[in-house]
Amino acid sequence: MKSLATTLAVTALATLVPLTACGANDDTSPSNTAPASGSTKNSTPAPVTALEKQGVTVDGKFKAPNGLTGYAATIRNHPLAIYVMPDGQHAIVGTLIDAEGNDLSAEPLQRVASSQYQKIWPKLESSHWVANGSNDAKQVVYEFVDANCPYCHKFWQASRPWVEAGKVQVREIVVGILTPTSMAKGATILAARDPAAALMKNERQY
Repeated sequence: MKSLATTLAVTALATLVPLTACGANDDTSPSNTAPASGSTKNSTPAPVTALEKQGVTVDGKFKAPNGLTGYAATIRNHPLAIYVMPDGQHAIVGTLIDAEGNDLSAEPLQRVASSQYQKIWPKLESSHWVANGSNDAKQVVYEFVDANCPYCHKFWQASRPWVEAGKVQVREIVVGILTPTSMAKGATILAARDPAAALMKNERQY
């Protein structure tokens, strides 16, 4: 298997998303942040719980100035910073800036996101993917691909020069979600004697 330092690109369908490894010194662990007043070390402040009930997903905690406790979250795949006040009963949602107008939320949000992305690597490496390209390629790209996806096909076309030059290996994770025939086509590709050849044939005949 390739090193986890390779490029991860998830196209679902076919949006390339490069992810970076998290830093060795990650301040997002609970041990690096004191609990807000009015809550125990392992409890979640009431405002954060309320937001979770509204569809917010909390990914981690980070240090914030002046007694605030920061939470990195997402809602409908959009990053969100939550700042719980020292009393543990109130929270502010949004971007925190300093006296010079510097964004203090972007870096911790990215740090927490990176630590979450790192957990995806082993799952992707152990998933049932179809190799497209040389095993000696220096870069590895993971793609969720539907046999009926036009954007996946465009990505396949655009990646040809890189794959054929041996620079990139695309690991195709076949899904069936777009049309009524997607599931059957995907199953046929995966059940083929040579799934890579079957997937290549599907793309060439698209």
